[in-house]
Amino acid sequence: MPRLTKKLPSYRLHRASGQAVVTLAGRDHYLGPHGTAASKAEYDRVLAEYLSNGRRDAAREASVSVGELLLAYLRYAEGHFTRDGKPTRHVDNIKDAIRPLRKLYSHTPAEDFDAAALKSVRKAMIDAGLSRNTANARIKKIKTLFSWAAEERLVSATVLHEIRSVRSLQRGRDGVRETAPVRPVPTEHVQAVLRFVSPPVAAMIQVQALTGMRPGEVMAMRAGDIARDGEVWLYRPRRHKTDYLGQGRVVFLGPKAQEILVPWIVEDPDAYLFSPKRYAEARRRASGRGAISRPRAVKRSFRERYQKNSYANAITLACQKAGIPAWGPNRLRHSAATSIRQRFGLEAAQSVLGHMDVKTTQIYAERHLERARDIMGEIG
Repeated sequence: MPRLTKKLPSYRLHRASGQAVVTLAGRDHYLGPHGTAASKAEYDRVLAEYLSNGRRDAAREASVSVGELLLAYLRYAEGHFTRDGKPTRHVDNIKDAIRPLRKLYSHTPAEDFDAAALKSVRKAMIDAGLSRNTANARIKKIKTLFSWAAEERLVSATVLHEIRSVRSLQRGRDGVRETAPVRPVPTEHVQAVLRFVSPPVAAMIQVQALTGMRPGEVMAMRAGDIARDGEVWLYRPRRHKTDYLGQGRVVFLGPKAQEILVPWIVEDPDAYLFSPKRYAEARRRASGRGAISRPRAVKRSFRERYQKNSYANAITLACQKAGIPAWGPNRLRHSAATSIRQRFGLEAAQSVLGHMDVKTTQIYAERHLERARDIMGEIG
């Protein structure tokens, strides 16, 4: 009888995605849009590699582990996501996202990581008490990791296709905890904390409430970043949330904000307006004490500028002293947005708060800035 030959794995349509697919050693390899010349050429390539390797999946056998992949990506992230030569907070967020991935799949070949595995990682996040929004954001970072790995040819396009097939958790459909919406701070609660915080913190609160700027923007204000040659001042933060997109940020400071800022402006253009260190030194001079001598164990040092936690903690402590529910500085931005939207409309709020789509034309952006200038001249 003639010898039977093994049938070659077939090129076929994956109906759910419209991709061409071939199954090698029990694993699907996606080749691109079905019926295209490119997908057929990719079929010939992966099939040739498969046959030359003795009908074994060479990609799987040569795969790095998930743990090795994570280390490589972190090295890349620490060099890529930097500001002033230092890794940004985004790197810490990546580390938070990949922690359950490392715990569950560190020794798994990266080529074997699939949609079911990613869902297991997500379930671990949910079991740890993360909200839907946080879990979705962290899974998105893991997807970005695998996109980078595919670009660097550390995993195959098949793995990336699997990862991308996992859909985000949906509100009200997946039984996952929802975060409470961020609400504006009642005006009376803002006023209540002012007498329980230091003068620089009180000034930051008031300026932020008037302008709707982000906490990081008000903490980083410097005299050299403020153009004071008009009725409405222009503050251009040196660093802001969307500067990596090439999107400029301008905060307009009206008469009320100017009145609050004037006492804090110093000659040095690079000095922070709201400096805990400078304020503490001024208090010592005013009291005639000079430098305070304290035991080393309790000696307190002050920074040149407030940090995210120190600003928020000062407000939380003041809320406790005032006997009101605690609120954070981010809610001041929502308060300003709500007030402006109610008086001037949604587009006006977007103009003042800097919520511009990066695809907006320059002409449209200039119209936003003019509108923002007019509004803050009236209310800020």
